[in-house]
Amino acid sequence: MSRPFLSIVAAAVGLSVLVAVPAAAGPNRPAGGFTFHGSGYGHGIGMGQFGMLGLSKKGWSARRIVRHYYSKVDMGARQPARPEIRVGLLPSAGNVKLIAAHGAYDLVLQSGQVIDTVSPGGRRTIEVTADKRFRITRPDGTVVGDATWGGPSDPVVARRQGDARIRVADWGHDIGHGELRYEVAGPGTGHLVGVMPVEDYVLGIAEVPSSWPKAALGAQAIAARTYAYWRLAGATRAGCACDVFSTVADQNYVGWDKLAASGGDRWASAVKATERTVATYQGAPIYAAYSSSSGGYTEDIEKVWTGSSPLPYLRGVCDPADDTASNPSRFWQASFEPGAVTSGLKPYTGDIGTVNRFSEWQLGVSGRVTRVTMVGTKGSTVIEGWDIRSGLSLKDTRFSVNRNLNIRGEIRKAYDAAGCRPGRATSGQKKVKGGRVQTFVKGRVYEHLRRNTAVWLRGPVLGAYLNAGGHTSRLRLPYRLRQIKGGQRGWFDGGTITCTGGCRVRYR
Repeated sequence: MSRPFLSIVAAAVGLSVLVAVPAAAGPNRPAGGFTFHGSGYGHGIGMGQFGMLGLSKKGWSARRIVRHYYSKVDMGARQPARPEIRVGLLPSAGNVKLIAAHGAYDLVLQSGQVIDTVSPGGRRTIEVTADKRFRITRPDGTVVGDATWGGPSDPVVARRQGDARIRVADWGHDIGHGELRYEVAGPGTGHLVGVMPVEDYVLGIAEVPSSWPKAALGAQAIAARTYAYWRLAGATRAGCACDVFSTVADQNYVGWDKLAASGGDRWASAVKATERTVATYQGAPIYAAYSSSSGGYTEDIEKVWTGSSPLPYLRGVCDPADDTASNPSRFWQASFEPGAVTSGLKPYTGDIGTVNRFSEWQLGVSGRVTRVTMVGTKGSTVIEGWDIRSGLSLKDTRFSVNRNLNIRGEIRKAYDAAGCRPGRATSGQKKVKGGRVQTFVKGRVYEHLRRNTAVWLRGPVLGAYLNAGGHTSRLRLPYRLRQIKGGQRGWFDGGTITCTGGCRVRYR
């Protein structure tokens, strides 16, 4: 789902956390240039689809997955505001070509007049004339009825006979549910929409592979249906005479092709099993945003799309299963010369000369960039993280520049197991004798290579450990931290630290 579609949300900007991120040379950084190290793909709001996949593999149910990503929602069977949804297939099209791919279909006017019947394998081209009527031609060029038909208040309808399917040539997919309507948009142009019950619309959503686990498919069906309900409760979309586009501007709708593809029966089963189930907040369907990969933590809506109102059900949450091997976007990087950054971002920065650094970073709860100061040879300006993503074609706004803050390996496992409670990473992973360490807003995570484990060290035990000399001291590396009555105890290769009121270090 794309960014512009959030414009209906009332404007209010939330405060972001301001942190300084100094530039540092790295092995993959072009001379004088910039390397972006990131994680995630999409806007990072609401449900992360690869995280959903990972949670389903851990045994989570579809409803539990949905409740995890959308805070404080209720779940249950509901009726949509309107029983049918209008799907924009070809907006502002001068003509449409409809093929009887399976079975026959009738062409009628919405007022009831029958125009033509198209036999199996047949096709018709419908065009809007300059005087806002419809002309229908056969493949041999002859005009059906030797006349024009209908008009702005009387669109042409393609109505399937029985289980027939109609292929929309320029859209590239078949319609196997509901009917098609071609409506006048202006002289010589029209909007083609598919009109069908909401459950049939959900059957055609192709957002995730049908081979995914049942719970993941169920969660996707609930999110897709909830989104459709939310759109039906609002105004008709401008520019298509529809409720939703068939593209990722809303949701990827491919009609019958989703069911005809491998595993289509599994998707149909997931839709049926969750029939009419949606997520609501205070009785209304929620804006069920979702994207491919959160990178490990989703974001508050107003931190990604500045100008959007905070929504209580779209708050950033830990996404502990996003780090799955099948996720191609869990980590990524992109390198640019200064000139490429300057030209790519000039529509947003104006002429500030050649960009030479980024400063005064403002971050959301997930570490996504909300705003940053771009410093050039002629001046500086503040731009949004989303503008950087757009201008440089990055996968996400969850990135750092010229230092790698991604959380990987055993450290990532410990971080996820802690429910992301260490907070954002404030350093990259650093090699130390016998392991690695990474610093976070709340503590440090140490990886112990010999023991093949990692531990989140925090609170008074971390303070006492650092005062004793940390990993370079006789204590060496930690391998366990436990809460005990009245405090904490940490175990290290060279001893223990017990903190109950004060802290006591014991060496082996």
